[in-house]
Amino acid sequence: MARKLSLKAAQMRESIKAAAEDYKCGKYKSVYAAAKAHRVSETTLRARVEGRGTHVESNEANQLLTRAEETMLAKRCTELTENGLPPRKVTILEMAAEIIRRRGRQINDDGLQIGMLELENIHIGKEWARRFLNRHPNLKGKRARRIDAARLKEVSPENVMEWFTAVERVIRKYDVKPENIYNMDETGFSIGSTQAGYVIVDDNVQSQFQIQPGRQEWVTVVECICGDGSSVAPLVVFKGQNGSTEWVQSPEIPGNWRFSASQNGWTSNMHGLKWLQLCFDSDTREKADGGYRLLILDGHGSHVTGSFIMYCMDHRIALMRLPPHTSHVLQPLDVGLFGPLKTALSNHQDKLFRLHVARIRKVEWLIAYVKARRTAFRHENVLGGWNGAGLIPLNPEKVLSKLVSTTRSTLNSRKSDKAAQPLPSTPCNDNILETSLLDSSPPDASHLRQTNTAFRRRLGLMTPLKTPERGYAFRLSVTSEKLLAQVSLLQHENAELKRLNAQRKEYTKGNRVALKDRLLLTAEELRETAREMQKMEEEREQTKAAKPKRGRKRKAKEMETPDVDQVDEANSEIEA
Repeated sequence: MARKLSLKAAQMRESIKAAAEDYKCGKYKSVYAAAKAHRVSETTLRARVEGRGTHVESNEANQLLTRAEETMLAKRCTELTENGLPPRKVTILEMAAEIIRRRGRQINDDGLQIGMLELENIHIGKEWARRFLNRHPNLKGKRARRIDAARLKEVSPENVMEWFTAVERVIRKYDVKPENIYNMDETGFSIGSTQAGYVIVDDNVQSQFQIQPGRQEWVTVVECICGDGSSVAPLVVFKGQNGSTEWVQSPEIPGNWRFSASQNGWTSNMHGLKWLQLCFDSDTREKADGGYRLLILDGHGSHVTGSFIMYCMDHRIALMRLPPHTSHVLQPLDVGLFGPLKTALSNHQDKLFRLHVARIRKVEWLIAYVKARRTAFRHENVLGGWNGAGLIPLNPEKVLSKLVSTTRSTLNSRKSDKAAQPLPSTPCNDNILETSLLDSSPPDASHLRQTNTAFRRRLGLMTPLKTPERGYAFRLSVTSEKLLAQVSLLQHENAELKRLNAQRKEYTKGNRVALKDRLLLTAEELRETAREMQKMEEEREQTKAAKPKRGRKRKAKEMETPDVDQVDEANSEIEA
C-alpha cells in the first residue's frame, strides 16, 4: 500500500531540488554549503547532484502514468479547482485513461500515424486514485453533507420503536407479502445545479468553489420502489403550462415513464391522485392478485388528501405515514436510493458543467437522470434500502444502532496548520543549457528555440555529453511528456464539446402539447403526438405547394397569342 506523502516530506523534497539547482548555477561553491543553506541532508543532496534519482523516480516504470504525466494531471486538478470545477475521483480516472489512450499511438520514421492501439477499454484499479492523492499531498478529497437540525431532534428511540410496532401490526392484519410492500416519495431537482460532493482540489488554492450554470427550473420526480427489489415507472413533473415533445426526443427515455407539468414544477393534490390511479395502481394491481398492498409514504400534503385515502380504501391499499422528520432513517428511498441517485446525476451533469455550458436543456437533464436512475435503482440497491430502513426483513436494530452512533459523533471539524512553502530559488543565467526548463511553468518559445539550437549544435560534435547537457536532455524529455499529457486532456475536452454540439443539433425544439383533461402523459404518448404533428405539418406543406398562386392576371396574358401560320400569312401580304 502506498504511504501518504506528508506535507513535511513534500517540502523537504522541494528544498533538496532547490538546493541542487542553486549549486548547479554556482550560487554555492560546495554541496556542503548548499545543503547547510537549505537545511537538507548533504548525502542526499550529493546523490541528487550526481544524478541519482529519488525513490519515486526509481519506481516510475511500475506506475500507470509517468511522473511528468502525473504532474500535468495534478496541475489540471489545480486549474479546475481555481475555476470552481473541482473534479471528482471518477473524473480523475477518466482523465488518466484518456492520457493512456492517446499515448498509445505508433509513429513511423516519417512521423505518420500507422496504427492505434486497442485502448478503448482501459482498466484502472480502484486504488489508483487514492495512491495518486498520496503522491500529491496538495490534493485532498472533501465531502459536504447537510442535514436539517429538526431531523436530529425529532428522531428518538421511542418514536422508532412505535413505528416498527405499527408496521408489524399492519403487515399481520392484512397479510401483506414483501413483494406487495411499496415506498413512495417525491424528490426535487434544480436543473443547472448539482449537489456538493467529494471532489479533488488543490489545497494551496484559496478559491475552492465549484461553479455551475445556475438554477434554471425546478423539476419533481415521484419514485416508488417495491420490497422485491423492483420499482414503478417514475412520474416527472416539469415547470410549464403544457407538455412538450422535446422532453422525449431521445430514444434512451423509456416509453412507460409518465410526464406532466405545473406552474412551478411541484406536485399538487391532483398530481398525487393521478399518480396513485394511473401509475401505482395500474402497475401493481396484477402482481397483488387481489391481495392487499402496503404503501409507505411521508406526510406530504399531496399524499394524504381525502381523495387519495378513499381511493386506497376502495382498492385494497393500506397506507402508512412515516413519523415527522424521520424519513432519513426510516424511509427506504432516502436510506438507500436518493443519495446514490443524486450522486450519479451530479456525475453526469458535471460532464456538461466542465464544458462551460451556459444552460442545460430539459432533454439533456432527462437523459442524465435516466442514466443516473439506471445506476442507482439496481436490484441490490433497492433491497439495501429496505434492509437499511429495517423493514425487510423487519429489524428495528438497524435504525437504533444508527441513532446511537449519531449521538456519539462530534461535529467539530479538525484543522491542521500548514507550514509555509519554501521560497523558490531564482536560477542564474550562466549556462543556457543548465538553467532551461527548471520550473514547471510553460517554456518561453523564443528561449526554448535558442536553447534547442545550442543543444543540437552540441549533439553534432559527436563527443560525450557533459552534466549540464545530460540534465537538459532529461528535462526536455520530461517536458515533452507533460505537454503530451496536456494535449491529450485538451483534445478529450474538445471532443466532448463537439459531441455535445452535435447532440444539440439533433434535438429540435419540441411542440407544445395541451394537457387538457390528461394530466399525465407517457413518453410514448408524447412521441406519438410528435409524429402526428410532423405528419400534419408535411400535409400542410404539400397542400400549400399544390395550391395555385393567387393574383391578378396581366392584360398581356389575357390576349390571345396568334398562331404561327397566321403570322406568316400577314408577313406575306405586307411583302406583296
